Amino acid sequence: MAASLLGILVAAQIGAPEPLYVVLFGALIYALAGLATARSALLTAPVFVYLGEVSYSIYMVCVPVAEGVREHRTQNLRTSGQTLPLPLWIALTLA
Repeated sequence: MAASLLGILVAAQIGAPEPLYVVLFGALIYALAGLATARSALLTAPVFVYLGEVSYSIYMVCVPVAEGVREHRTQNLRTSGQTLPLPLWIALTLA
């Protein structure tokens, strides 16, 4: 695990290509999955499992929702940039 973390830090410092990050993060995830300690028991608590499921479901729908919002914004609100006007952004965030 420490080797993976060190590799990620070194890769970030030298500006390594993205495939190297994929391999290093894969090794880190594999190492973390093998831990069988009290810390891993904590992460299997129902509240953390629920939060993990919720975050994964948000991850799975964020791109289609973003594309839908972008399409709606372009056609109906007549905005073409990547950012929304601040009042509209605040209203959508609070909704």
